[in-house]
Amino acid sequence: MVRGLLSGKEVCDMKLNYMFVKIHKAGSTTTACILQRFGYENNLTFVLPMNGGAYVGWPNLFKQEDVIPSEDSFFNVFVNHAIYHKELLENIMAPNTVYLTTLRHPLAHLRSVFNWYHLTKHFKGLEGKDPVESFLKNPTKFEIPYVIHHNKPYSHTKNFMAYNLGFPLGLSDNQSVVADFINRMSRDMHLVLILEHFNESLVLLKRMMCWDVKDILYDLVPKQIKTYNKSSENITRLVVMHRHWSNVDYQLYDHFNATLWNRIENEGDDFSREKKASTDSAMTEEASQLDNWADRNDMLLNGKKSQMLLICFSRNAPVLPPLSLGGELVPVTTVSKGLGFIFDNKLSWREHVKSMVSKASSRLHYLRLLTKQGMSVQDLVQVYLSLIRPVLEYGHVLLVGCSEEQAASMERVQRRALRIISRGGRRSVPTLPSLKERREAAAVSLFKAMLNPEHPLHDLVPAQRQSVTGRSLRNSHNITVPHARTKRLQQSFLHYTIRLYNNLP
Repeated sequence: MVRGLLSGKEVCDMKLNYMFVKIHKAGSTTTACILQRFGYENNLTFVLPMNGGAYVGWPNLFKQEDVIPSEDSFFNVFVNHAIYHKELLENIMAPNTVYLTTLRHPLAHLRSVFNWYHLTKHFKGLEGKDPVESFLKNPTKFEIPYVIHHNKPYSHTKNFMAYNLGFPLGLSDNQSVVADFINRMSRDMHLVLILEHFNESLVLLKRMMCWDVKDILYDLVPKQIKTYNKSSENITRLVVMHRHWSNVDYQLYDHFNATLWNRIENEGDDFSREKKASTDSAMTEEASQLDNWADRNDMLLNGKKSQMLLICFSRNAPVLPPLSLGGELVPVTTVSKGLGFIFDNKLSWREHVKSMVSKASSRLHYLRLLTKQGMSVQDLVQVYLSLIRPVLEYGHVLLVGCSEEQAASMERVQRRALRIISRGGRRSVPTLPSLKERREAAAVSLFKAMLNPEHPLHDLVPAQRQSVTGRSLRNSHNITVPHARTKRLQQSFLHYTIRLYNNLP
């Protein structure tokens, strides 16, 4: 499958084969959900563990018998926990598989690990308000007894992310081995997502995989919330202590964080527009506050019945940041209906007028039936005025500056109605004002009401010309028309109606 990129200058093949190294407590579940959803929607073949759990061989290297065999002899998607081993993966994954993983700042990762695995209960003797700080003062004192007692081939606190990527923990002090490992990861991994820059990482993923915006939406509601005591924390000092203990994770993170930003810089200006929208937290913060308010008031929000509509007149529209309400992703749309109006992302009214014309046209059937039954012209006109014309005039002041094509499509409905009533012109019917005349009259009437300082929309009214210049002018009663650079704005309600008002006799 081929899709165009945002720039419109390139096309790329949608990538359908990917392996995600799922690293504990590094945003891996959120990322895996994105990847699983895409695989499900595109009917891809997943690696599934034979034992039915979440792990494929983990914490040891997996074997081919650890996975349920595929009918096609290969798999498209691998997102379960497994130790990364390129040669083993190539035996089961489809050709041209993309390799992905996530990394997180090691200190933040350590705090999350402490919380998730309840390490404060296992590390006896931790002191002070911050258990992580107490641990880092003497990590071997706590770590060695824990590993021996639990007989684990890995450490939760020391280079845990590197371990998932296949690094042998016993060689963490050999800098040559560490450097070779990082170089190999740079060659193998097509993209390493950084949790601290997750939205930027997802935009890169979207572009690299040639996916759509909807494919990278995710649930923003945190599943695990833990407040850490920071009153005694000296971040710089803790990072130095932790770097000494978990040096491979830090080198990995530093390398791929720099790599991420180098790639972003090479993406061009259109990426910056996507990134700006993706990292804009205002909408997500509002959504989070709304979720919290609903929880406090025992209410349930339905995210599936909500919609996000970005009104943008640029050819390269930015990516909307994903939102979640009530635990459901809010779908992104280009057309939305509210209060009886259909809004599109260009504010063109095209879909709204099309819907009105279709609905009104369908009601002409009643006129035909009543005409055949011999109803009088006067009564038929009243049926049109009460049943059909209101459909074409709902909120019509907003359509006062609609395009000529849209206006003509509405006028055709009225002409068809009058032709039905007149039986094809065989009997006379009263002359009705055009829908355009009625729209303009209603718009001017509303604007006159807005001139009243007590009107709720009065603040939208620009000053009269006399107020602007300080001197009396020939047309001092006229209202200043706001400057508009585009035809779209010139034809909007306020601009169009002010011109009508100023031209009144």
